[in-house]
Amino acid sequence: MLLTIAIMTMYLAAIFPIALCYILLLLGLRKLKNWIMLNYNRTIWLLQNMLFKQLVVLEIDLCDYSKAKDVLVISNHQAVLDCLGLNYILHCNTRTKYIYKDSLKFIPIFYQICSLSNFLRVCRCFEKDKDRIETFCKRNMDGCYLVLFPEGTRLCRKSAVASVSFCNKNKIERFKNVLCPRYKGYKTILNSGNFSHILDVTMCWHEKKVPSLLDLFKLQERRLEIKTELIEVTKECESKEYLFELFRRKDALIECMKSRRG
Repeated sequence: MLLTIAIMTMYLAAIFPIALCYILLLLGLRKLKNWIMLNYNRTIWLLQNMLFKQLVVLEIDLCDYSKAKDVLVISNHQAVLDCLGLNYILHCNTRTKYIYKDSLKFIPIFYQICSLSNFLRVCRCFEKDKDRIETFCKRNMDGCYLVLFPEGTRLCRKSAVASVSFCNKNKIERFKNVLCPRYKGYKTILNSGNFSHILDVTMCWHEKKVPSLLDLFKLQERRLEIKTELIEVTKECESKEYLFELFRRKDALIECMKSRRG
């Protein structure tokens, strides 16, 4: 309970470092701003990890990715808490960068944290996002772990219906446990950055209803299974067929995970 209160306090207390960082930007002190946000993120992620380990029973098949330098982390997306699972397996690495949607601006504090942390902001319009993605990748290729959810949104009833409709319209075999991945952003990221490896992450929450952020603070035990695979980037990885096959394997793996749980 004390840990939960500590994390909530850290988020609310973020108002101070956020305000300070914007002042530093106005003064042109960008490096100091980056140092403050780096240490803030490290602290909040470590606290989250402590809470995560207490409340979530983890089954992890983690590959050794320690020697990989610039890594594109690709994961399916089931719950808001997926980011906590990713932070856990990435050991709260402060070189981790997330892609966040412009619509996050309607959620105060979280949006400012993402912006000040130099995460990659997208507006879901590829024509507008392409230049931003290319610029981001060229500037951040120095031991970066860029996290991408190719599905574009979390798996839910509404998004699943939209995915099936898209597959039917484009004569694509349907997916069952994942959404049809979006290719343009993936290709642009892979072509723009000098990524040496892909860290393929498959997550499966063993709940009838995947947990929300608020559920984490209800102090109820959750179960999450994670499997990772490190893939060396080759020319083949740039194709749409490769990305779709990656998600076909995820689909089958999640089905296997679910069947083992009954």
